[in-house]
Amino acid sequence: MKWKKFMMRTAILFSVIVFSTACVPTTEQYANSMNSVSNVLESSLITGRKAIEDALTKPKKRDLNNETAENLGNASISDEQNFEAVSSRETIESDAKRRKRQSAKYILIKPVEVPVRPRIRHLTPIQFAVSTKHPVGKRMYTRLNVSIGNVTKPCSKYQSDELAQFVFLKSGGPTFDSRGVDPDGDGYACDWDPAVYRNLKNN
Repeated sequence: MKWKKFMMRTAILFSVIVFSTACVPTTEQYANSMNSVSNVLESSLITGRKAIEDALTKPKKRDLNNETAENLGNASISDEQNFEAVSSRETIESDAKRRKRQSAKYILIKPVEVPVRPRIRHLTPIQFAVSTKHPVGKRMYTRLNVSIGNVTKPCSKYQSDELAQFVFLKSGGPTFDSRGVDPDGDGYACDWDPAVYRNLKNN
């Protein structure tokens, strides 16, 4: 605020100088006017210099109550374990008020029962992958259609091999292949590969 006042006074003084230069008819009056302006300008410079020195040397007074309230929602790293940092900004009274405000915002979440997983009558692709060990292409189940043939058409109905394996297991696989997606009888529909889940289990 002091700095703004200083700048306003300086601007006014320069206006006075220009006005005086244009209107003073005699040398004596001009000299007196310039002396007056010089004195006022010097006083303003001293005031402005003092305001700057005060701003640089005197720390701003901190409102611990408001500052603490604002810091309650601060996501920065806490320095509450640093005694010097806390003691520089807190008193016993302000710390007690701060803790009281924090306690008022504390919400206790009551425990609830663990939700029961719905029962699935068929294996999921993950369960089937980790419960088997045979490689892709090894016949493990009997198929009525002896010809391995072309599985492109049946598999084209599914957006992914994972989905094809899920539907295959849900519809009776791996024992039965009612959809024609596992003609070789390895238990893996289309190009589905259980290696991904097996590797995760081993790691």
